[in-house]
Amino acid sequence: MDITTQLSDGAILTELGARIGRCRVDLGLTQAALARQAGVSKHTL
Repeated sequence: MDITTQLSDGAILTELGARIGRCRVDLGLTQAALARQAGVSKHTL
């Protein structure tokens, strides 16, 4: 999906979250591992 100004804020956030999630999985990282590396809680991540 292309992110355009015609999308709602919620749709943009959903798309960004999906993209970030795919990148994390492609790197072989769990949410917990990425949170540790970022120095934040898994919930914050």
